[in-house]
Amino acid sequence: MRAVVVGGGIAGLAAADALRVGGASVTLVEATDRLGGKIETERVDGFLVERGPDAILAAHPAARALVGDLAMSSELVAPETPGGVFVFHAGRLVPLPEGVGFGMPSRVMPFLRSTLFSPLEKLRAGLDIVLPAADRDGDESIGAFLRRRFGDAVVDRLAGPLIGGVYGAHVDELSLLALAPRLRDAERTQRSLVLAGLRSRRRGARTGVAGTQLSG
Repeated sequence: MRAVVVGGGIAGLAAADALRVGGASVTLVEATDRLGGKIETERVDGFLVERGPDAILAAHPAARALVGDLAMSSELVAPETPGGVFVFHAGRLVPLPEGVGFGMPSRVMPFLRSTLFSPLEKLRAGLDIVLPAADRDGDESIGAFLRRRFGDAVVDRLAGPLIGGVYGAHVDELSLLALAPRLRDAERTQRSLVLAGLRSRRRGARTGVAGTQLSG
């Protein structure tokens, strides 16, 4: 079998490799002079800068399997706990609230103390605790889902940059069911994502195991 893969980004490269493993003769076509798509690393003034996605989520077994198939598992580097993470907002750097999981608030007090959001924006995010679960079966974007639960400010200043940085795409263009089905499950089974996160941490505290993140 012969196959042509159009595009040499991570999806195209993964597809070409899967076809090759399956015994196909593969031709990959890329419009630019480099492979990797949105994934690119460069040095600027002595600093290492990632121009697109810079990590994979350990919760995604397919990503780990691909790395293993390429014999690159030994090159994986676990992230160090940063000394501080900041968001540039309104002309200044504002500390990221503690306990932000998958771009959404999962701890109440750090979020309430944060100067990244106005009182009205915090109140809108807090509506997640009382909003009913949506009665729908179809897919929606991660951005649309989180805007519905927490409002635009949380998505634009937290979820958008954090999730978009992982996947190299705008959060309003990423499929909820393909990339974060646990969020839909948490809404349906526990209604509130904040309450689901709090319950998960309490279970982890009782068992001595860290609470499960709602991503992936």
